[in-house]
Amino acid sequence: MVVLTNYPTEATRIACKDAGADRVFDKSTELEEFFEYCLSRHRNV
Repeated sequence: MVVLTNYPTEATRIACKDAGADRVFDKSTELEEFFEYCLSRHRNV
């Protein structure tokens, strides 16, 4: 599970990880990393 959020506070990141998220990305600054992560996961399927 991946979370893409506009609220990337440390508390949000921790809550997402505790809920089972593999990764948490900030929409405003980490979109490129998010796309790279998705592509790498797709290639490994």
